[in-house]
Amino acid sequence: MFEEINRELERLHQGMVQFRSLNNKLESLNEQLNAHETIAVSLENALEKENLDVEKISKTSLSSLFYTLLGSREQQIEKERQEALAAKLKLDQCLYEIQDLKSRITQLTEERTLYS
Repeated sequence: MFEEINRELERLHQGMVQFRSLNNKLESLNEQLNAHETIAVSLENALEKENLDVEKISKTSLSSLFYTLLGSREQQIEKERQEALAAKLKLDQCLYEIQDLKSRITQLTEERTLYS
């Protein structure tokens, strides 16, 4: 009978340890998620700025005329497009990481319910 009680106490203790471990992991993942969401907003703003730069140079404007006169308009458009693409790639990577973090949070939250 004591062995049975000891086994049950050990099982409950292990459950508490696992629960605490999952809580710590969830806390860390939530912090990472918040950080990534903040970064994503910044990257979205950067992408918008780069797209506006491409649009501004592509349209007829004073800066477009300036680059045309210097003979570097096409080079400047290409440079701005590359910068916009780089910003888009960074944003896409960040959004992928956000989705991954959310998925891991969901998985650990479900796993944690087994110990509560």
